[in-house]
Amino acid sequence: MAVKLKSDPKKKEKERKAARAETLKKAGVCALALLLVVGIGVGMWAIFAPKPVQIVYDKEKGGYYDAKHGVLYHYAPVSYEPVKVRITEKYGTIDGETVYPLTGAEPTRWLSEKYQGMGAIYYADGIGLPALTEFDADTVCICTESEMGVKQVRSIEVRDQVLAVIDKLENGESTIMPTEATVYHLKFTSATYSWLYYDILYYEADDGNYLYDRSRQKLVDAGTLLLGYLPRAAMKADENTLIMPVEETK
Repeated sequence: MAVKLKSDPKKKEKERKAARAETLKKAGVCALALLLVVGIGVGMWAIFAPKPVQIVYDKEKGGYYDAKHGVLYHYAPVSYEPVKVRITEKYGTIDGETVYPLTGAEPTRWLSEKYQGMGAIYYADGIGLPALTEFDADTVCICTESEMGVKQVRSIEVRDQVLAVIDKLENGESTIMPTEATVYHLKFTSATYSWLYYDILYYEADDGNYLYDRSRQKLVDAGTLLLGYLPRAAMKADENTLIMPVEETK
């Protein structure tokens, strides 16, 4: 006759505790091993990761010198702005500020600080910095600026009209800076210099409209030129006004 043996509760409890302790021990060993692997990986990255290049001002060379790559940089005038800065790729430091590559340009030729309406652009010595007439501009982005940032409200995409704005700035009648005005940014884009904007200002004052190039401190009377894009109730368009194309509806 078979006899059913009674189990010992205390013995089973001891076995469960022992098994649990062994499991925790193994988990602790695995966690420690993982931490060691991660720590070694972080340490190796810290050792071998590219260090930001120290670019320092060299008085004798007349610019900011990158000794590692043998590149001398100059500060670009304020009218030149980056289209897009690759802020995940810290390239170096200039005067304590981190500088980054620009999308579409080699960092040994162009660099920029993180740009939020302000920020320096640097270009390598030997590069011909394009004037607006040499910029090969194809579009003008008409933008407003506020504490929330820059917002495009219109764009001039007709090539002849883009050239007409440039011609007005270059050959328009010089005038005196208005005391108060509504300010727009006119950002010229270029397929040739796809990483840059050439930015000038457009003032709407009580007595007229004006174009201003900050880099050259050049102010000219814009007259009725942009009333087709930025109409004003108190001013009428005329034969000098650029007419904004009407979008065709399908």
